[in-house]
Amino acid sequence: MAITIHRAVVHELIKEKNEEPQPLHYRQSLLPVDNESVQNVIAGVVNIYGRKNNSARYGVFRDDEASGSVPDSFYEYSELEDVSDEDFMVLSKSVMQELFREATGVAFATGGHILFSDYESDGVRFYLAAMIKQKSGFAFSDTLGVEDLEYIDLSKLHQAIKINFSKYNAYQNTDDIERQDSTYLSFVSPQTSQSAAGYFIQAMGCKAGAPSAKATQAAVDESVGFFESKEDLKAHAPNLKRALTVYLEQKAESNEPATLPDIEGIARRFFPTDDEEQADRYADEFVTYLNREESGVPPEFPVNKTKLKTMTHLVYKGDDLHLEFDKEDIGGNPSARVYFDGAKVIIKDLPQDLIDKLNQQING
Repeated sequence: MAITIHRAVVHELIKEKNEEPQPLHYRQSLLPVDNESVQNVIAGVVNIYGRKNNSARYGVFRDDEASGSVPDSFYEYSELEDVSDEDFMVLSKSVMQELFREATGVAFATGGHILFSDYESDGVRFYLAAMIKQKSGFAFSDTLGVEDLEYIDLSKLHQAIKINFSKYNAYQNTDDIERQDSTYLSFVSPQTSQSAAGYFIQAMGCKAGAPSAKATQAAVDESVGFFESKEDLKAHAPNLKRALTVYLEQKAESNEPATLPDIEGIARRFFPTDDEEQADRYADEFVTYLNREESGVPPEFPVNKTKLKTMTHLVYKGDDLHLEFDKEDIGGNPSARVYFDGAKVIIKDLPQDLIDKLNQQING
C-alpha cells in the first residue's frame, strides 16, 4: 500500500473520566511529513484501519440539526483547489472544537491525541482523523535496569474517521435516489454513540448507512472471492457460499442483523484445522478483506430480503407463466432436480401435494 502524506498534525483533547475536558492543546505547526517517525505512525494507523477488532462502519455525514459544524467545514475544505497549510490547520481545529463540545458532560468519556492527515493511498485521496492513546510499558535502560515508558499504541484505534474525497465529490453531484446507495466515509467507533468514546463520531457528524442490498451481496460474493484467491481454500468456496446463504436466510427470517464475527465464524469452519496460527492469520485477512472499502461489508447490517432472494433464486414472471427455482437445484446434468437441456425444463422430486394437484387438474 503506497501512501503519500500531504499534510498532518496532532492536537490533544485532555479529559479524564468523570471530569470535564480541559482547554484544548493545539500543536502550532504541522508535522514534518518527510519525517520517518511521522510517516510510520500514519502508515500504522492506515494499516490497522478496518482490520479485525478495528472494523469500520460505512456511512455519510448527517444532514440534520445534530450534525454540528464539521460537515460544512469539510465541504468548504474539499472545494479548495489549492489547499494551504493554514486551510488544513483550520479544519483540524474546527474538528477539535466539536470534540470538546461533544465530550463536555459525558462522564465516562476520555480524551487522547487526535491525528489528522490529508493523504493518498494507491492514488486515492483521503482525510483521516484518528484518536490515538498512549500506553504504559517498560523498557531496559542503558544500565540494564527496568524503567517506565509511554508509547503510542498502534494496536487499536479508539475512534477514527476516513473520508474518500473522490466518493464525497461524486456524492455531491448525484440525485437523492442514487445517494441512497452511496457512502463516502467510514468510521471506527463503539456501537452506542454516547458510550465512553462515542462522542467522537457525534462530533464528526457521521451516521452509519451502508446500503443493506450491497452489504448482503458483498458478504457472500467477497467471502467466496477471498476463498477462491487461496489455493488451500478454493475447493471450499461452494460450501462456504451455501453456509453463508443459510445464515443470511436465518437472519432475514428472525429480523436480526448479520455480523462480521458470525461470518468469520462460518468461514473458520473451512480453515485448516491442523495449523491454528494459519487459521488465525486467515481469519484476520478474511475480516480485513470483507471490511475494506472495496468490499464494504460493515461489522453488522440488516439482511436485504429482496437482494437475498435474487441471489438464491431464479425468478421468471411472464404474462402466462410464473416460475421460481432455487439456483442450487438448477443444472445442465440430467441428475439435477431442475434439469435444463437448452430448450426445455424437467423438474424431478416433486412434492406429493403438487403431484396430487396436477393429477386432479388433468384427470378431473
